[in-house]
Amino acid sequence: MPWTLAPGADGKIDINMNLAGKTGTVIKTITVNSTAGTKMLQFRVMIPDPQAERAANMQLAQADRQAIFKGSCVSCHVTPGEGKTGGELFKAVCGVCHEAAHRASMVPDLHSLNHPTNRDHWRAWITGGKPGSLMPAFQKAQGGPLTEDQINSLVEYLTQAIPSMDAGLPGK
Repeated sequence: MPWTLAPGADGKIDINMNLAGKTGTVIKTITVNSTAGTKMLQFRVMIPDPQAERAANMQLAQADRQAIFKGSCVSCHVTPGEGKTGGELFKAVCGVCHEAAHRASMVPDLHSLNHPTNRDHWRAWITGGKPGSLMPAFQKAQGGPLTEDQINSLVEYLTQAIPSMDAGLPGK
């Protein structure tokens, strides 16, 4: 600073804005002094409120639980799981909801379930989801992103990683 150009020349103006923790419209004004006089340039940046965006996405999911496999939701609920299996797949896709620091109240903590689980339980939830909830069907045949091999790997991972509260349940 100051940044200068020869008369009649042009160039790029780099502008830094601190956007940390901000939402809504952020405005930055810079002053340009030239041979033609002083000009004020105003730059506006729209930063969406992540909580409002999350609430809107949850409304979409309540209307269509398969919505998390469409649009902007793909970047969190599909892409991270591509080519992954087992625990790595769980962390990349399932953990986004079930182990999130700010897990929605209607999303269960799988480590604190109040009912027995077994391979059949995990398979049913992964493939078909849970109608009337936000849990979508992850099986490709039902509109989800997961292959049978990925589903099998998740069933095995969950059976081992989250012991059933009833160790004698058939299928365990």
